[in-house]
Amino acid sequence: MGTITEYLKTHTHKHLADLLGVSEQAVSYWSRNPGKIGAVACCSLEIATHGAITRMDQRPDLFGDLGYDDDDTE
Repeated sequence: MGTITEYLKTHTHKHLADLLGVSEQAVSYWSRNPGKIGAVACCSLEIATHGAITRMDQRPDLFGDLGYDDDDTE
């Protein structure tokens, strides 16, 4: 799980923009202003990156802790 900033350390803006069908400028804006990514875009980021970027990590003010626990074995 992670944020857009962490994801962009190993992927290009173009790669992420292509996954989402948005401009590279949009990805750049989000990476510089992570608190301004909308709720729908956060969900799209999570789906498109198969959870590498999570909505909870990206916007905890909107999504908070959804109860996911990596160590949960139950």
